[in-house]
Amino acid sequence: MSNFKNFLRDVGYFGVGAAAVIVEVGGKAVKALVSKGEKTLQDNQETVDELKRKTRELGDRMKATVEKATAKAAPVDAAAMTPEERAELRRQLDEADQAAEPVEADVIYHTEEPAPEVTEPEVPEVAEPEVPAPSEPPILEVPEEDDPRDPFTRY
Repeated sequence: MSNFKNFLRDVGYFGVGAAAVIVEVGGKAVKALVSKGEKTLQDNQETVDELKRKTRELGDRMKATVEKATAKAAPVDAAAMTPEERAELRRQLDEADQAAEPVEADVIYHTEEPAPEVTEPEVPEVAEPEVPAPSEPPILEVPEEDDPRDPFTRY
């Protein structure tokens, strides 16, 4: 009985020791996982911040480009211009007209005259080509007796 008591006592100590090791190792593992997670979040946050900054810069550049393009295309208010500004504008327009290639416009003029009738062109008749008369199909020679070498004639 004393051996059995010693065995039970050893089993109890084993369980307590195993639990202590698990807690110790588990605690180290938890600490390692927590530190790894924190480092990953910091790295990802830096990446996200960098992407936000680049996106903001790109948006600012695009906005500036659009504003610049729309400023160039703003309509000209000739009434608000001075006579010198209007003369300069006329000169620039005349230069642009001279430099531009002439464009042929497709213009349809409406008149009171009726449109001429459109007739279909005459198509000459074409004689049909001569087709040679069909010749008789060749006559296949079929042996009267079955060929023992031919597997299809046996059945």
